[in-house]
Amino acid sequence: MTPRELFVGADHPAAFRTIGEALAVAADRDEIHVLPGEYRESLVIDKTVRIGGDGPRDRVILRPLINGEPCVSIRGGDPYLHDLTIDGSEFDRVDPDGADPVAQLSIAAGSPLIDAIHIYGAGGIWIGGAATSGQIMRCAIHDSVYGIRVDSGAAPVIQDNDVWRSASVGIAISGAGTHPQVRANRIHGGGGGSGIRVRDGASPHIRENDVWGNAYAGIAISGAGTVPLVRAKRIHDGGGGGIWIYDGAFPRIEDNEVWGNVRPGIAISGVGTRPEIVANRVHDGHGNGIVVVEGATARIDANDVWGNVLAGMAIMGAETDPLVKANRVHEGRGGGIVIDGGARPRIEENDVWDNALPGISIIGDGTDPLIRANRVHDGQSIGILVDDGASPRIHDNDLWANVQPAIAIMAAGTDPLIRANRVHDGHDNGITVDDGAIPRIVDNDIWANVLSGIAIIGEGTNPHVRANSIHHGRTSGIYVIDGASPRIEHNEVWGNAAEGIYISGRGTAPVVTGNTVRDGLDDGVYVLDAAVPTIESNTIRDNALLAIRVDDGAEPFVGPNKIRT
Repeated sequence: MTPRELFVGADHPAAFRTIGEALAVAADRDEIHVLPGEYRESLVIDKTVRIGGDGPRDRVILRPLINGEPCVSIRGGDPYLHDLTIDGSEFDRVDPDGADPVAQLSIAAGSPLIDAIHIYGAGGIWIGGAATSGQIMRCAIHDSVYGIRVDSGAAPVIQDNDVWRSASVGIAISGAGTHPQVRANRIHGGGGGSGIRVRDGASPHIRENDVWGNAYAGIAISGAGTVPLVRAKRIHDGGGGGIWIYDGAFPRIEDNEVWGNVRPGIAISGVGTRPEIVANRVHDGHGNGIVVVEGATARIDANDVWGNVLAGMAIMGAETDPLVKANRVHEGRGGGIVIDGGARPRIEENDVWDNALPGISIIGDGTDPLIRANRVHDGQSIGILVDDGASPRIHDNDLWANVQPAIAIMAAGTDPLIRANRVHDGHDNGITVDDGAIPRIVDNDIWANVLSGIAIIGEGTNPHVRANSIHHGRTSGIYVIDGASPRIEHNEVWGNAAEGIYISGRGTAPVVTGNTVRDGLDDGVYVLDAAVPTIESNTIRDNALLAIRVDDGAEPFVGPNKIRT
């Protein structure tokens, strides 16, 4: 049967007066042309028909007939709606009973094509039902509570729409089995919620959208079993954060650009929350770049994080244990990576440079991350700071050209293991230990720093310094003062511009044993100012001045050493 063309409008000689009248007589594949005008409708569509504006879209206006009911309901078939305006603005956008407002375009079944529709006011578009698919494309949806809601297992394609000034959420996706394709949309200016919200087990693919200027998160993802793919989006200039992942969700967040948000670019929170955050660019935010808190577990891999006001990454809270690998964290106005409050991440193979505060800060009792194979360099502050009782393992890192010490270890009870790192070409000490810290510093290669290779300062500061190579520094190799009592054994100290080992201050009582101190441009060991070290079983040779110099009332115990001048 040949499709018929039906016309709706007062000015057409063969026209129907309402769209509902034309729809009642239309068969599958018929076309209904709607002429410019205003139409009060409560349409129920369950057939494969085409309904479109025959004139400028903004002059073909549908308004709901009854408050509390959709203007258009699709309950079956594969209808095609295009070039219409649906105006729901005369009814309240917020339901007085607290329920979700009624959508002006409701799709409960079928596979419709909704193209170039203009919708504003009330509840926007709703799509639901396990057998419901179709496409929503090139629509303008604004000043609604929700722009588009998808739930109950629906799987539409939502593409190239402009959604703005939603009172709650621009696009809301919820429910197990709900898996729309959301791509190339613009979602912006939401005044009361997120740009996109995904929750309760939904699994959309969200690609190539531009999300900006929303009051809260650009994208909020929550709930166990919620597994969206969020890829190649621009999420920026929000009043809240860029992406917020919480309550057990495990999305994949890949290749997005996130910038200029007031809160964190990406925030991950809650036990059981375990997203993959891969190859994103997170920059120029007004808070932290990426935050992981409250026991979350994430894989944060190959991201570029720069220029944020606070930390590039902040990882906080007991049992918070992400893997942070192969990221670039740089040029922040705060620190590079901050780890606090008992967190236990693995920080591996990252490149951290030119941050205003420490490249990596590890703070607090019970905070015991693994810091391995990172490059921390050219910072404006400390390379790695360990403070307030933290006990990280810091292995196999390369630290250079930081303005302050490459590694600074502070406070009583702070007991990291510093092993097999390369610490060089810094503008301060290579490693500083102060304020009662008790680290183990083992098997590191430390060279060419402007100040001492290792500086150990203060009463109760009793590290174990063993089997390190400390050489070619511009001042002392090892510097021990102000009552510190480290054990310094089996190190190789050579070619430094000042003393190989400098020991000063009343009560300063290191045990210096089994070391080789050689080829320095000054004394091998210099003891002064009432220090009381034990110096025995060392090999001290070929230094420019004395092997052991004792001045100013110092009282060392000097046992058998091998000395050659």
